[in-house]
Amino acid sequence: MDLAWNMQQLRCSAAGIEHLTRTVNDDHARWRPSPGRWSILEVLAHLYLEEQEDFRPRLDTVLHHPGRDFAALDPEGSLAASNLNRLDLSELISKFIGEREKSLAWLATLQMPSWERVYEHPAGPIRAGDIMAAWLAHDFIHIRQISRLHFEYVAYKSQPYVTRYAGDW
Repeated sequence: MDLAWNMQQLRCSAAGIEHLTRTVNDDHARWRPSPGRWSILEVLAHLYLEEQEDFRPRLDTVLHHPGRDFAALDPEGSLAASNLNRLDLSELISKFIGEREKSLAWLATLQMPSWERVYEHPAGPIRAGDIMAAWLAHDFIHIRQISRLHFEYVAYKSQPYVTRYAGDW
């Protein structure tokens, strides 16, 4: 596991997320393509919560606190319960970027981390390296999701015109 490369990718993916969301207007930020699907604002809120409560703390647990349980998480429930779709997008972007900077600063303190160290999860063992790899992959899952929301919003706002000339999604 190349920590420096992963840190650079986390920095770049955060910049990509910021770039994809910074100029979104309020209507676009809160728009949901259908009931039960997330808005761009909710995706960003999820990324912020995961940055705070999931990847950094859980990687720290595996690397530095063997035997300690992971804190319970409920990403879907957290979004629903806190009505995050009402938050200010610009403020949320800044909070996410701030949390990512904290994560990168913390990662920079790691010296020869034991990527093979294992957390015994009920679903099966998770290595520290698995969490690191998933952290970056998680960003790209949501970059894809934000891109799809942009595409669907263009189709929605362009009605009665259609986007098929652009090509297949």
